[in-house]
Amino acid sequence: MRPPLWHPPVELSTAEHAIIKRIRRAKLFVCLRHHRHTLCAEPLQQELATLSKDQPQGHPPVPISARIRCKLEKMRAYCMR
Repeated sequence: MRPPLWHPPVELSTAEHAIIKRIRRAKLFVCLRHHRHTLCAEPLQQELATLSKDQPQGHPPVPISARIRCKLEKMRAYCMR
């Protein structure tokens, strides 16, 4: 499952304006925020989406007995030290 395309807002919110006024040292983040809509343009997002596989995420569920066995093995290995 691929994530939907992200369309970031161009204009700064009032909270962002307040934060940017207070920033003194991290000017890179201010620059990235101002140019975010051009950096994360739709062609780049589509290219990145082609790199990810279209399949379900995660691992299949493990039966409870296997989970308990694994925990017991870890406990035994810890106690034998």
